[in-house]
Amino acid sequence: MVHPDDRDRFEQTIEESAARLQPWFCEFRLQRPDGETRWMSGNSVPRREADGSIIWHGLMSDITARKLDEQTLRRTTVLLERTNTLAHVGGWEYDMESEQLYLSNEVRRILGIDHDAGVSFEDAMAFYTRQSRSRIEAAAERAISSAEPYDLELQIVTARGETRWVRAQGEPVRAGDRTVALRGAFHDIHEQYTAREQLAVRAAEFEVLRDAAEAANLAKSEFIANMSHEIRTPLTAILGFAELLREQHADDPTAAERNAAVDTIATAGQHLLTVINDILDISKIEAGRMQIDLVEIDLPQLVREILALMRDRADTRGIRLYSKVVSTIPQRIITDPTRLRQMILNLLGNAIKFTDSGSVSLSIGLDGPPDHEMLSIEIEDTGPGIDPAQHRSLFSAFTQADSSLRRRHGGTGLGLAISRRCAELMGGTVALVRSEPGIGSCFRITLPVREAPQTSYTDSLDLRTPRCAATGKPGAVALKGRILFAEDGPDNQRLIAFHLRRAGAEVDIADNGRIALEMFEAALDAGEPYDLVLTDVQMPEMDGLELAAELRSRGISTPIIAVTAHAMTEDRARCIEAGCDSYTTKPVDRLGLLTTCRDWLGATSDRAKPGRAA
Repeated sequence: MVHPDDRDRFEQTIEESAARLQPWFCEFRLQRPDGETRWMSGNSVPRREADGSIIWHGLMSDITARKLDEQTLRRTTVLLERTNTLAHVGGWEYDMESEQLYLSNEVRRILGIDHDAGVSFEDAMAFYTRQSRSRIEAAAERAISSAEPYDLELQIVTARGETRWVRAQGEPVRAGDRTVALRGAFHDIHEQYTAREQLAVRAAEFEVLRDAAEAANLAKSEFIANMSHEIRTPLTAILGFAELLREQHADDPTAAERNAAVDTIATAGQHLLTVINDILDISKIEAGRMQIDLVEIDLPQLVREILALMRDRADTRGIRLYSKVVSTIPQRIITDPTRLRQMILNLLGNAIKFTDSGSVSLSIGLDGPPDHEMLSIEIEDTGPGIDPAQHRSLFSAFTQADSSLRRRHGGTGLGLAISRRCAELMGGTVALVRSEPGIGSCFRITLPVREAPQTSYTDSLDLRTPRCAATGKPGAVALKGRILFAEDGPDNQRLIAFHLRRAGAEVDIADNGRIALEMFEAALDAGEPYDLVLTDVQMPEMDGLELAAELRSRGISTPIIAVTAHAMTEDRARCIEAGCDSYTTKPVDRLGLLTTCRDWLGATSDRAKPGRAA
């Protein structure tokens, strides 16, 4: 019944016991008739009989359960040691009564000492560097005296002379109210610590680079704002006086050549204004300053105005401009009309500009499932088309599909990039649907639809509506009252003052904010206060914002309107924060300026601070 693998050893132990008449002991396996194997432990004492035979008297015990426990323990021990080796972590224990220190094999490997080398508590402390040793000794003392565990990252020098970072963890073992031992874990974290330090260095370097990039971006934004001011300021005079010349000689048949020159000046100025507006828009988008202002609008009316505005351009080029409603659309929606108009104008303007013959069409409708309908506007042309190789870069800033077209047609290459980014800010997109060289292209604007409450629906744009007022002469606006106008540019002084006086206002001009403040105080003391302050923002000695803030600090409630060539989003906030009531940009829109002045003349501002009221 003895297991074949144990039989030789079993017989050998019996023979040795018989030869020396010494007690017999053996652990072996038995194979039972039912096939089950059991572990047995045999203990017996031999005795020689009179006839020379030997008889053993003793005990045979079934130790199967103990053997299984030992096997499990061995497997667990091996697994634990292997796991500790893989994780580079080991355990230790220090008995304070016997002053014996136990170190696991992995702790010894980390320290670089032999497995059988004797190590005292002081020997173990000596592996720490000077600064780390003071910390670990203090932590061990607190653990002993106050039962406070510790977890520290420290530096050691191994028996091989290597400097490494370790994580030392310890806890007290208490017996009643005293600590009788310390035990804990010892973890080699050198690679992790080094990687973390390198990451921290890189993070610091990244912060420096980020700060530099932010500073560069701020400098770029300031540069663009300044360039906007420098370009818009003379454009106010160029466009304004061109408009005056056009009006004065509009009915003079002998001034045809001069009128053509004036039209050229106005067209070139408008083109320059479009360029600087595009650059400002892309700069605002890249800086995260582009804002979406949602209001309720008449959707068909907005599209009609755009079509009416673009029809003259199409007629001039001999291009037929079509439009159609492909599905019923809501009459009124909530969206950002400025950005929607900008996207349609960009795509429609490109289609007309690049199409030499044929037609351009605008299609509008709703697309998608009923619970997720999207507004879809397609602009299709019979232009030159776009080579497939150019599709990927088509929506990149400052990029056009063909540099030869740029030379021929002009433009910044920003229109598509601005349109797509505006659409994305509104939750939609602008995409090239199809394009074939020599056949034409089709672009699509897709935007979420937010219908206004109780809106009606229509399947027509009613293109018989008269063209928008922007194509005709501005209506007359009458002004009555005294206006103090602060502006340092002589050209803009003459132009804006001319518009104001022709509308009926009495205008006094100050070359800067300091002079304007003195003139305002003098008029107030004389009992003839101004009804409105119109001020440029950027002036020497005292700018328009400083002027507004100073007037408000004195309790002046006279309305203040800022006129500035700065056109970034935050510029309006700066004007309002300084105490201005309204804000308009250069180049000045004559009708818009006169209307704003009319609305505020005779009104009282609520932005004055406590003080002497006007």
